[in-house]
Amino acid sequence: MKKYYFVVILICLMMAACFFPVDNDIWTEGFSLADTRGNPATVFTSVGSFRIRFMIVNVLEDTLTFGYPMGVPIVRFEITRDDSVIATSEDGNSYIGLPAVYFFCPGDTIRAEWLAPTTPDQFPKVVLAPGTYKARVISRLFDLEEISAPEDIAFSVIQ
Repeated sequence: MKKYYFVVILICLMMAACFFPVDNDIWTEGFSLADTRGNPATVFTSVGSFRIRFMIVNVLEDTLTFGYPMGVPIVRFEITRDDSVIATSEDGNSYIGLPAVYFFCPGDTIRAEWLAPTTPDQFPKVVLAPGTYKARVISRLFDLEEISAPEDIAFSVIQ
């Protein structure tokens, strides 16, 4: 009897899978903020660091091709307040930036993480004043019609 129920449930699951369309978009749900331990958060202290993370997976059947300066990170982050850019993940860094072509193949994943709000090569270090800010992902990937940029994430800094 248990085998019969198992077979019926298996058939029902397989039938249900036929009615859900496959999403043909690039997955961009991997934009998040976290504390230094990796726990999701949107409130941070002015003297502490926090993580900004982004991940994108090519779930299309096609390889996406775009031009990008060699050596320059494909993804970078910005912290903004009102209309001003307060800090970026590339502050204090320099690149030669020779032109190159990047192939984003099916199944490939691009990941980026920044221990914000400052970079190791930056001087003086950035200290965010208490207030409301936004984290933003910047990439030439978003110039492709198949990929849209994720929404900015609002976060607060307290004393």
